[in-house]
Amino acid sequence: MGACSSLCWQPAQVNLALGPVPAEVDLEDGAAPQKLGIISASFCYCLFAAAGDGAVFIDARPKEEFNRSHVTGAWSLEHLTSKTGGLGDTETAALRARLDLRWAVVLGSAAKPRTDQRVIKVLVLLRQAGIRPTSGQPLILRGGVPEFQRRFSFCMQSASENQIDSPACPAEILQPHWGAKSKFQRPHALYLGSLSCCRQVKAGKRQHPLAALGISVAVRLIPSVAQSDASENVQDLYQGLRFHNVQIEGLRSAAGSERPVAPAAGATLQSQVASEFKQKVRAAVAASSEACALVMQQPTPCLLCGPWSSLTAALCLSKVLPATHTAEELGALVKQRFPSADFDAVALAALSEVTGQHHAGDLRDAAGNQTGPLQPSALPKATLEAEMLCQQIRQRLKDRPKVAEVALGTTRTALEKVLAQPREERFRRLKASNERVTKEIMPNPEVVALLKLAGFGQDSTGDLLLPAAAPLQALRDVLAGIPKAKPV
Repeated sequence: MGACSSLCWQPAQVNLALGPVPAEVDLEDGAAPQKLGIISASFCYCLFAAAGDGAVFIDARPKEEFNRSHVTGAWSLEHLTSKTGGLGDTETAALRARLDLRWAVVLGSAAKPRTDQRVIKVLVLLRQAGIRPTSGQPLILRGGVPEFQRRFSFCMQSASENQIDSPACPAEILQPHWGAKSKFQRPHALYLGSLSCCRQVKAGKRQHPLAALGISVAVRLIPSVAQSDASENVQDLYQGLRFHNVQIEGLRSAAGSERPVAPAAGATLQSQVASEFKQKVRAAVAASSEACALVMQQPTPCLLCGPWSSLTAALCLSKVLPATHTAEELGALVKQRFPSADFDAVALAALSEVTGQHHAGDLRDAAGNQTGPLQPSALPKATLEAEMLCQQIRQRLKDRPKVAEVALGTTRTALEKVLAQPREERFRRLKASNERVTKEIMPNPEVVALLKLAGFGQDSTGDLLLPAAAPLQALRDVLAGIPKAKPV
């Protein structure tokens, strides 16, 4: 790896607002001030770029401005904010159906959104409807639509255009000029996404998202077993992008083969899990450290993609944030901007390993010359037990790997739903009469054991139920031990 100046490795004065800034505004409706979050154009873009239907953008500007140009998929509510007499039942139900349990983002035209009267009217409307957004409160955009459009014009469309299917876009982890010494800071900007962000797209008159963001370099982490495929379908990739490939050595043995290997003679399953865990963490440390070093040298906006790219992004954040953050906090910062980021037990252990050592010396020392043993036993007991149960079901169903992966995927999804909406009783009860529960969970004792380890119990009807008073930490610990599905 090439050397990097000391300036690149030192935490800098940063102009970072990685997430919503808490605030409140008086809606002058006689009620308490409305709590809300103020977000930057960068964070708003990350919500736009995230896969799925997790965010709804409400444009508070006059209809004629909306028609000229608006965020693709945005919603104009001028017909409701200008209405007298309040909301009807049908309108209230429609607002709740569209906005409940999603990020609700209100877009105005004023640089200071709390003084924008049209934004205030929309906030009043949302309060009247009693919506429950994902963040617990609505979000408003600092700088308004003009600031967003200045940076992310490829996310805009006019009313005269047909609805546009936006291409895959990377999340913006570090926006341009994030540092007080932005002229010298590395990387200039950092993005995180999948390889699909790098594909050629038919954008018509629009710029490719990578071109619009000024991304010309990608650091791609590649399993060593896929080295021969590193340049596959090169003709389909965006031609303005230069790749730096980082091989993840030993991924086949470290991240798991298609079929689990039975414990060696005289070895327990627990010792095998511990040994494989160490291999995974070492592979993750080495690859993410090398990729981070490459990223931190880039004078232009840089994209991260491939396995453990989220881990690498978190490692890069640890370099530039002025305060010390735990591995969990760094992972949460990345996940806030890139919701599909996966920080399992291996990634968190690797991040803790590297960030705990990088202040004492060069990253290559931390990755290449381990100074102490990796201790998977330091993980919560439930996490280790969950990993063992996952190994057991994969071993038992080694001739039917798809059945095992579907069962584990269903379990993981069920636990994630509880964490996302812990007060929703329907997510805390897995009904025995449900077809998926009957086919994918109940026939697999390892999966049932995972759920019981997370706090679920079985009632007299046969349903699996998580009591309202059950602590969520046990659920988090179990979830950390359930890997994402393997390809089968």
